[in-house]
Amino acid sequence: LRREAGRIPRLELHLARLNASASWLGFPCDLAAVRAALDALPMAGLQRVRLTLDKQGRVEAQAFAMTDEPPGSRIALLAEEVIDSTHPLRSRKTTYRAPYDRAMQQLLAMPEVFDFVFLNERGEVVEGARSNVFVERDGMLLTPPVASGALPGVLRAELLAEGRTREQLLLPEDLAGGFYLGNSLRGLVPVSWQVKEN
Repeated sequence: LRREAGRIPRLELHLARLNASASWLGFPCDLAAVRAALDALPMAGLQRVRLTLDKQGRVEAQAFAMTDEPPGSRIALLAEEVIDSTHPLRSRKTTYRAPYDRAMQQLLAMPEVFDFVFLNERGEVVEGARSNVFVERDGMLLTPPVASGALPGVLRAELLAEGRTREQLLLPEDLAGGFYLGNSLRGLVPVSWQVKEN
């Protein structure tokens, strides 16, 4: 979650997604306790907040200082691992994210790269390790459907609800002209596709 001077944009969307996932997994979720954990965080400018809920319903919130993305376009790389679009946890934001964690470890050594983009077993674009994919066509942002294996991100949900985005199956060649990677923490980040050569 993004926290600016104590305020969390899209908080209600975050809480709704957390509550829906907890219900699906059978985890107790006390939203009042979640809000209290968030309110207890120290005020400190712009922050990245990590919020977790375990199967006993225990809530933990941590805040880390962050800076905004630098202006201009960043680079995205194709991930080597393939995402299984049929995995039952694919549509839930959980700590079960091994392929994404491995990609994030690689990103630590590549500051010029914003994210890795994953494909599914059918070769369709799915998402980034920390972002959803958006391609602009005729003033509309296209994003891979959840059926491709994409996480229903909070920023993605907001853009869909506003009518600025619609779901469409995307292939790697659809990203050739540049695209956006977006999440609730960073917003929409323009990126260019860079294919690694062996």
